[in-house]
Amino acid sequence: MSLQDPRGRARLDDEVWGPDSRARKARQAARAGAGGAGIGSVLEGCGGCDAGGLDGCGELGSEAAIVVLGILLVAGVAIVLFWFVRWLVRAIREKLERPKPHGALRAAPRPKARVVAASGVVRDGTPLALPWAAGSAFAYAMELYEARPFGGGAMLREAVSARLEVALDDGRVLRIPAGRIRVLGSLPQVEGERARIEGRLGLLDPGRGPDQASLFPFDHVRGLTLGPGTRVEVLGEVTQSPEGSEGGYRAGAGVLVPVGVPVLRVVSGTRIATAATPAMPAGELEGDEEIEAEEPEPAARRPRRD
Repeated sequence: MSLQDPRGRARLDDEVWGPDSRARKARQAARAGAGGAGIGSVLEGCGGCDAGGLDGCGELGSEAAIVVLGILLVAGVAIVLFWFVRWLVRAIREKLERPKPHGALRAAPRPKARVVAASGVVRDGTPLALPWAAGSAFAYAMELYEARPFGGGAMLREAVSARLEVALDDGRVLRIPAGRIRVLGSLPQVEGERARIEGRLGLLDPGRGPDQASLFPFDHVRGLTLGPGTRVEVLGEVTQSPEGSEGGYRAGAGVLVPVGVPVLRVVSGTRIATAATPAMPAGELEGDEEIEAEEPEPAARRPRRD
């Protein structure tokens, strides 16, 4: 289904807003136009009242005038109350009948292959502009949500990488090409700029007209970025890169690439310290590169027996 095709967009519109959303909007417009016809008939016939007929009646005429004014005051209050109740009922009805967007599942479907093929630290990549705020990252994952009284699903999920290199723990390198990726796990809520996000949605839905509802309504955004030092696990299958291995210390290790859409899982709660290049065996350090490692604690000495 493509949003470039009007039929594809109409189909997604039915999925988001419901197939009867257009008919519901037409009924609401018809009810709004027919609401002002009865007010003129309430006071019909009141133009023939002649106050001159009470002239000369003295005290009885003044008491009758007070009674008439009281009746008119009560009638006015009743009319105002009637219209207030009618407005309140209409507002509640419109609120209940307002189309509610239907989002995706709360959690994305789990991948078929959940075996960790490799793990490592993001080392290098091509900067990619973030769609929800100023800044860039090598890859990002974004979810748009529409608030619901009883919860709701994601209206849009997007995860993209420009180009990513992961220095694996075994010394090899995993290269993730530009394109779509999958990032597992829940994303934290972030501060998003609505104008910037709307610009991104305009690129995704170029066929939206000025009077058409958005296919991706949202009120808050969740996001996650991948940059230098981010530790990730690669799920699924990886294979040897057709480009072959590179020279130097990676001659025997080679370069890996994922098979299909890359599936990544960010390792949270891990403090990583990385250098510009992956760790190399002792004796093969070049220049001023240093590898930090934890020094083993000295073994406890046993008391000497005399």
